[in-house]
Amino acid sequence: MPFDTKRINGPDNTFSYRQFIDADKDEKQKKAFTGKRSDNRELLDHRKIAVQLNAITKAKGSCYIENGNTKIICGVFELREIAKSSRYNDKGQLYCDFKYAPFSRETRKSVTENEEKSLATSIKTALESLVCLHEFPNYQIDVFIMVLEDDGAVLSTGVMAAGMAFIDASIPCFDIITSSTIAFIDGIMVVDPTSEEEDIANSTNPPENHGTITISSLNSMDQISQVIFNGFIEPQLLKDAKKQLLDINKIHETYLKKVVSMKIIKEHRES
Repeated sequence: MPFDTKRINGPDNTFSYRQFIDADKDEKQKKAFTGKRSDNRELLDHRKIAVQLNAITKAKGSCYIENGNTKIICGVFELREIAKSSRYNDKGQLYCDFKYAPFSRETRKSVTENEEKSLATSIKTALESLVCLHEFPNYQIDVFIMVLEDDGAVLSTGVMAAGMAFIDASIPCFDIITSSTIAFIDGIMVVDPTSEEEDIANSTNPPENHGTITISSLNSMDQISQVIFNGFIEPQLLKDAKKQLLDINKIHETYLKKVVSMKIIKEHRES
């Protein structure tokens, strides 16, 4: 076989890409967290959440939620038949669209389309345990989520926004879904991290005892609908985080039930 003279050979010498990396960057990020939080919360304190239903008048159901400075709006629209389906589906399907508003992350790097799709998939998976999809054979429920301001714990806040939007739309659900996030920085547990704390937890190298974990649960049914974990954390720390997250979810559930009760009372008075 003749030698291919058109082939472009690689260079004789190569250089490690590590020489172009700021070696002190991760150490700087480690030192950026001193145990004191920018909003003066204790490490195990969760930010206050606020929920408003029927935030989008043209939607079948909607929810606006604030978790500290993280602000998300969610809309659920009329059911429609599953498109391009060649067979009958005994259960309904969920479609979740997740987007960041262009102004939601002014001081942080832009979000790629793949990141948005990944978050949409995670929220959709959590919601599939919530909605009574067997009630809607061959139909699809569309959920649209928009992040108006990102200051951390976007995934857990988005899950609760979508769950409350379903309730506002009077779509049958097994329970109220709640969700919360914990970050680990050098093995320190940080409840409901801000965007800055999440960045530190997820970008440290080597990632030992650094990362984030989000748990969504249906508390009345004693069921965990989803666990999302990034990083490397020792098993005992994960066990402690699980207990802490489930306790927080129960607190969220108490508040969300009050919101639902107020909705029912308001509808009863109007009727």
